[in-house]
Amino acid sequence: MKVVHLSPTFYHPESAIGGGERYVSELARAQAALGMDVTLVSFGDFEDQYTEDGVNFEIFRRKPKNRDEPMRAFSLKALDATKRADLVHVHQIHTPLTARVIGLMNVRGTPVVATDHNGGAPLNRIERRLISRANHYAFVSRLSAERFPWAEESLCNIIHGGVDTDRFAPGRETAHDYVLFAGRPLPVKGLDLLLETVPPGIKLILALGSAAGVAREEVDRKAAAFGNRVSTIWDAPADRLLELYRNARMLVLPSTSLEVFGLVALEALACGTPVIVTDTCGVSEVLGETPAACVVRAGNADDLRKALVRVWESNSRELRTAARRTAQANSWRVVAGRLVPVYEALTARSTA
Repeated sequence: MKVVHLSPTFYHPESAIGGGERYVSELARAQAALGMDVTLVSFGDFEDQYTEDGVNFEIFRRKPKNRDEPMRAFSLKALDATKRADLVHVHQIHTPLTARVIGLMNVRGTPVVATDHNGGAPLNRIERRLISRANHYAFVSRLSAERFPWAEESLCNIIHGGVDTDRFAPGRETAHDYVLFAGRPLPVKGLDLLLETVPPGIKLILALGSAAGVAREEVDRKAAAFGNRVSTIWDAPADRLLELYRNARMLVLPSTSLEVFGLVALEALACGTPVIVTDTCGVSEVLGETPAACVVRAGNADDLRKALVRVWESNSRELRTAARRTAQANSWRVVAGRLVPVYEALTARSTA
């Protein structure tokens, strides 16, 4: 089966990659490992084509006017890349790219699956109508699905995010002597709340990714106010981030508003590190009854403080084993497998 993924956001190695981008690329890699012919189409400052982990990447040049509005990226060349596809999977539903792809695929008779990653751009009346005509909607969480009440229930299912459990795995035993935050310091991430609630005597490391509109100096100034209790690491390379996951006593994802998933929590769990997440994070839906995770009310400082103390004092090998087991149940291979029957049913109907 030939599958083409399309996403409006910048995918080149020099770009700032967040969860919405990584979901698409990791899913594409897992599908390639299952034997699918997979192409990922996206946009950047220059055109490029390359193959990595079995996935064909096609990067098209975005217009200068879209540099500050990446969700508005569009190119007729990107549409050409879908010509031989058996199925097209578009990402970021509320965008002009998704609307136009769905419209064209409807004419061709090629099935379209659409997935939301909490991004979007203003749409005109015709584009709003077109995004409602996908053949199927694969939401990354129930929280994400709630953003689209108009999507017919029979055309929807939940395909949660996953984790590469080969890459993210426990390392050597260490002291596990700090709390970790990993992500871009956007207001919704709850970083200020976390700084306020970490109890004295507990060290906090902030592994931060650069983000448009975020003043690095301001974040560093806030962290410095806590002395040597809080340290910042900006744009950590993949190997360094893996080391931080492995050596932390816990990872905290204290988002104060909608986080449609939260891949960092699964990555930490895969490394054997317990997590605390808020109930506005989609990843909370896959944690079940595992003792390696706490779900707290978003924005509630008292809940977060109590959870921090409880997990800090519960450090044990059994807890870390439970963390790993939770992640293994949500590997990218498992996630990709959940989409197979969806894709097969759609392509069967299109060729009938």
